[in-house]
Amino acid sequence: MLYEKTSVLPPKGSLREALFLTVWLKRQEAEVLRTRVLAQGIVDLSEKGAEATADVFKKYAASALPFLAKSQGDTDKKMKEAMEKEVKKGVIVFNAPQSNPLQQRAKAIRMDAETREKLATRGKRIVEV
Repeated sequence: MLYEKTSVLPPKGSLREALFLTVWLKRQEAEVLRTRVLAQGIVDLSEKGAEATADVFKKYAASALPFLAKSQGDTDKKMKEAMEKEVKKGVIVFNAPQSNPLQQRAKAIRMDAETREKLATRGKRIVEV
């Protein structure tokens, strides 16, 4: 943005000066709101305990990025719907693949010395872990 890249102040009374002052004031306002939310959050945490942390953070994020409040609500709603849909499907079960390299390694470790020697003579490599 032009505000960050300039090294000199704009001419007094110009449109650019008005723009710069507007940007500066909005940034100051946002900083004050952030500080207010943090201070209120500390009070809430001392009164309500740790369960207020999420609410405090949401208030802080809303004050830091006010334009994202609506889109965040939409995103949260979509995420909640997706999670409810997945929950209705039931418990997720993970099955290990049939040819698991860790299972093969475990079998090699359990072999007796004679079997290991036979496999070694056939060109099979046995790795001790």
